[in-house]
Order: sequence, then C-alpha cells, then structure tokens
Amino acid sequence: PTSVLQAMLWSIPYLQRLTSSTETEVVETYLRARFETAIPNTPYPDGGEAIAILRLVVMAQGRGNLVLQAFKELPHTARNTLAVECARTGIKDQHFNTSREVGGPALFVYYGPAILQCATNPEEMANALRLLAAVYHAGRFLFPVWPDMAAHTVSLEAGCIKANAAKLLHGDHLEGKLLVLERKTEVSASVSLVLGNHLNELIYSGERFLVLDLNDLCS
Repeated sequence: PTSVLQAMLWSIPYLQRLTSSTETEVVETYLRARFETAIPNTPYPDGGEAIAILRLVVMAQGRGNLVLQAFKELPHTARNTLAVECARTGIKDQHFNTSREVGGPALFVYYGPAILQCATNPEEMANALRLLAAVYHAGRFLFPVWPDMAAHTVSLEAGCIKANAAKLLHGDHLEGKLLVLERKTEVSASVSLVLGNHLNELIYSGERFLVLDLNDLCS
C-alpha cells in the first residue's frame, strides 16, 4: 500500500541515527515526529502513558484524534495494560524516557495497527483499544514477565479480530463464539474464535490458552 511505502521512506533519516543512538532512542524520536505530523499543534503526551499514546496514534494512521479521545475514556485497567505493555522495548537494558518497565518478554500484537485502522468513530476506537488491551492482558498471562527475558519478544497474532472487526468494533455478539488466545510456541500465540465444544477440547488436550474477557478491563 502507498501509505506503508510512504511511512517506510519517511523513516529512513531516522534509521541513519542508529550510528550514534540506541534503537530505543531512535524509536522514541521517530514516534514523537510522527505524532507531531499526525496531530499538529497538539502537546506531546507525558508520564507513564506517553509511549503507549505515541505508538497507538502512529498505528492508527490518520485516526490519531480518535485515539486521543478514546484513550482518555478507557477504564484504568485497560489504560494501564496498554501503557505497560507498549513501553517494553524487547531490548536488554534499554528503556524509553518516560517509562522504565523491566523484564520481558515484550509483546508484539500482529495486526494491531489494522485493528485500530478499522475504527471510524470514537466508540469504535474505544472498542478497538479495549480489544488490543485484552490481547495484551491475555498474552501476559500466557507469557509472564521474567527479569532475564528483557531481550525477548513474543508475537500475538490477532488477525481473527481484524477479520471480525465489523462486529467486534460495534460491540455485537459473536453468535455464541468466544475469542481465545492460544499459545502456539515458546514465542507465539494466536487469537481465534471458538465454540464452546472446541473450548472443551482445548481444556482436555492440555493446551495453554485464555479467553479474552473485556470485563477484566472495566475497572
């Protein structure tokens, strides 16, 4: 897509800074520049939620204002989940300026940007952010934080959520199905829609999984 190509070309000058700065320093500088381009004349976020907001605005591609509005209205637990997980670098001894989360692995939600880009209004964006937080929340249960895992990253594949975004972002029911994050390997997990009988099969087969429960993130 043209937008992806433009973003890649836009990032080249920042990649050249790797000769004198750490990867995390370059990423933070890049995120701030993209934020300023996406939402001109808007103060940079600060505090422990800053990196999450910067990353989410960039991920949303043209929907930055929706992200800012929806993020402020999220329940505390969802906001904290996004703030903490977006701040992990996946690189040992490297931290963002506004957050010093330790340990790992970092969690990477594959299709995360695509989920946010499906939102067209504040309500849909709020649901998209809650779903993203739910994936992070479940992923952290399946891949707990350990001090010696700071240099590792786990991929959480969420294509199923993107494929069903029309229903999920409207808060519609999924006809008796549940969103489940299932651990596939030591470094990956995948979201799927399952019926109750398949859930029983996962239980009896000893698979490691967690049902995505948005109610866990309402406080």
